[in-house]
Amino acid sequence: MRKRSSYRIKVRKHKRRLKSGNTTTIVRKHYRNNNKKLRRTQTLKKASALKREKKYGVGKTIGGFTYVHSNYEDVLPERVKEAKEKIPSDFPYNIIKYNNKTSDVYFIHSPDFDIANEPIVGDSWFVSNDNKIVKHNKAYSNKLYHHKWLFVKEDYPFFNVELAKSRSETWLSIPGIDKNKIGHKKYWEDIVIPKIQDIEMMIKTGQKRGIFAKNPILTRLILCENFPKDVKILDFGAGTNALQAQKIKEKYPNTKAYDYPLSAIKSIIQNPKLFEIYDLDALNKDYDIIIASNVLNVQPNVKQLENTLNKIYCSMDRDTILFLNLPREPIKVRNNGCVISYPEFVKFTIQELEQRFGQENVIRIREVCDEKTHSYVLKIIKEKDGHGKVFCS
Repeated sequence: MRKRSSYRIKVRKHKRRLKSGNTTTIVRKHYRNNNKKLRRTQTLKKASALKREKKYGVGKTIGGFTYVHSNYEDVLPERVKEAKEKIPSDFPYNIIKYNNKTSDVYFIHSPDFDIANEPIVGDSWFVSNDNKIVKHNKAYSNKLYHHKWLFVKEDYPFFNVELAKSRSETWLSIPGIDKNKIGHKKYWEDIVIPKIQDIEMMIKTGQKRGIFAKNPILTRLILCENFPKDVKILDFGAGTNALQAQKIKEKYPNTKAYDYPLSAIKSIIQNPKLFEIYDLDALNKDYDIIIASNVLNVQPNVKQLENTLNKIYCSMDRDTILFLNLPREPIKVRNNGCVISYPEFVKFTIQELEQRFGQENVIRIREVCDEKTHSYVLKIIKEKDGHGKVFCS
């Protein structure tokens, strides 16, 4: 039997302290069975399951076709070289689309591949397996490519591969996107791009307010408590440079930061030392404490707020403690196109939390109110999966 740590507390005693609002209670987390961890991993795997084609070491494979940048065409079967001899030698293709079943080959020119986040599909030559040739003149100019970093290897020099990966992670985290329509330029620009822009604005707002404050309330709260030195803490929504997590890490070394990949990757590029504190896979790992400082109030709409709460809930193990604040400013959450009021934001958020964790486990431990700010601080514990299991399905 595994020896319990010195600071493990019986559940009954833990509940008693929880009701009193004592923030010193820490219970080391553990999994009761493997199914729980598997369910949580399945919930979060969408944004992390993208991988280059294993057979060739590069390329995006979908629907039986593999897409590879021309810089790496040598990894494809010899059939591609044979087909290449059939098309005009001066055709400026940069994408090869190879049918793994029939050996048909498309040579495609994507004019903005290196500069666009989602490059367009341009002119192409099609060579069938029996060497019939067809020219397509901008037949798919209203179509887009996604996850272009899959088309190339890590050494590709003409765009930042890590930023391209973060772009994929960012939009894959957005709920309600019709994956059957994302290849169409109009749908992408009208529906998806505004949602990505909302996230980018949310990141910028986090940089300007709260997260970058000199002494955020949740940072003060954590640093004032005497948790065990080896306690594992996650700063969810840490923002650019993860300043709050860095400060907490000075006292508690096992502190990690999580944020949208777009924000985290940019921070790491600017300061490689931050690689040690950011963890893009943090939601699949175990933590004793999770803090979310000025995160919920800058969500662009109620749907995204619900999605963020689901992410937090599904990343929590049994007995994980969550601290979050509900500040009066700034409120970015919209419902039916209008920004909701602060009382509506507080009421809606607490109702959503109680649905997931149970009313008895959502404790208001502090209210800060002065001339400059008004904020509620909540302490939440995930005692069991029963309350919010549906949110991880």
